[in-house]
Amino acid sequence: HNWQASISYVYSHEEGSYGNMNIPGMTSIFQDPNNQINNSLGISPYHIPHIFKIQATYVFPLDFSVSAFYNYHTGPAWTKTLVIGGLNQGTAYVNAEPRGSRRYPDTSNLDFRVEKSFYKDNFRLSLMLDIFNVFNQGDETWVRYYSGPDFGKPTDVKPPRSFRAGVRFWF
Repeated sequence: HNWQASISYVYSHEEGSYGNMNIPGMTSIFQDPNNQINNSLGISPYHIPHIFKIQATYVFPLDFSVSAFYNYHTGPAWTKTLVIGGLNQGTAYVNAEPRGSRRYPDTSNLDFRVEKSFYKDNFRLSLMLDIFNVFNQGDETWVRYYSGPDFGKPTDVKPPRSFRAGVRFWF
């Protein structure tokens, strides 16, 4: 009946004694005893326990379609870190609290597409308009996690609402 939809939910639980961004054999966690402080078994960095997605499309008469994509996820984990200079081995970065004890804010996002297609013999031309971040939410995606006067201040946010127009030619 001219529509389609997809819904998904992912639950994950990840903990361990090393980060989930480490390449096997490439971790520096054992090169300096300071790296072991507050770095035992705990929540892995960037751990996202809940992800929920909905995608839907409806094709109206005259090959005019509307699509939407919504996703929600809990904020990734992060840890306050101390920067300690003046050591014989150089600067050390030490977890000031148990690993993964903080989280970025939860994020939800809606993207939208409107598309009109035209047919001529074996050819198809489609005109598209996409709207990203429809509700223009500026969620934090990274914060200053090193201790100091700027600790916890956002250093990066989700891009603002944006538009994209496109043309697709099929043959």
